[in-house]
Order: sequence, then C-alpha cells, then structure tokens
Amino acid sequence: MAIINKGDCVGIVYWNGNKWIVHDGVLVSPKTIKSGRNTKKTMVTIRHYNDPKKKPENLHSTPYLILKTSAELHETAINCAAIKNPSIKAGKCVAVTFKTNSNTDIKNGVLLCDINSPNTAGTVWINHWKFPSGFNTSQSKPPKKMVEESKKYTSAKVKEVKI
Repeated sequence: MAIINKGDCVGIVYWNGNKWIVHDGVLVSPKTIKSGRNTKKTMVTIRHYNDPKKKPENLHSTPYLILKTSAELHETAINCAAIKNPSIKAGKCVAVTFKTNSNTDIKNGVLLCDINSPNTAGTVWINHWKFPSGFNTSQSKPPKKMVEESKKYTSAKVKEVKI
C-alpha cells in the first residue's frame, strides 16, 4: 500500500447513509495515511471545489477507501504539447470547470498536461476516481475496487487546488 502525504491528490469513497460517494481533492489531514481501506476509521479532510462559483471547501469524512491519484496516463490518445514555463504543471491537483448543456460543472483530479493559460477555455486532461461500470451506488455493499480514469474536458478552465 502506498503512503499518501498531506498535499497529495486523492480520491475518497464513503457511505453517506443513502449511497456511496466518491470525491477527489487534496489531502489536508492527517499528515500521512496508507492508501486503501481505512480500517482504522481515521477522519480525513480533503480540500476540493464542489461548486464552480465558490471557493474550495474542506470535506471531512471517515472514508471507507482513500486512494492516491496518479499522473499516469490511462488513455493512449493524450498528446501533451510542450509548454515552456507553464502556469500549472502536470501532476498538480486541479479543479476543471466546464459546460454541460446549459449548466457549468466542476471536477477535481490530477492534471495530466501542463497548462499555460488556466483562465482561457481549452482542452484539459485529468485523472480522477470513479465507480466501476455497473456499480449500484445505492447498494449497502462497498465497491470492491475503484477505477482511475483519464478524462478529457473541452472548453474547460483550470484552478489549482492548494491546501
């Protein structure tokens, strides 16, 4: 099991009483924790964006799973342009704001390609955690595994998530 340190990008999975939820963000506390099942029932705090119009917030939870998010590419079609002196470097934990129909949404994860103009809409790739295909989040049994996905967002803006 990997050790996760304060400031690392993570995904946490927890039961909210009605369904399983996964959130990505930056580990705020504890200073270190093992990746995987949270058998010691340690309280965890992550910082993430949950609303595109608001500042980042801290989420406090005793997650079932805590997973370190990697900067490993899971999609072969990713072509990262070489950028001199990027504003945000690949590997940083970010929030990506994008349009879905008439709404604006936000997702947190690890940036896979350097960004030069985070406030200019463009194509952004991140890694984030999701439930496996077919998993029913309303069932009381926890997921046996999670899937780290490389996801492409177009016409997206980026904010670095810092602790």
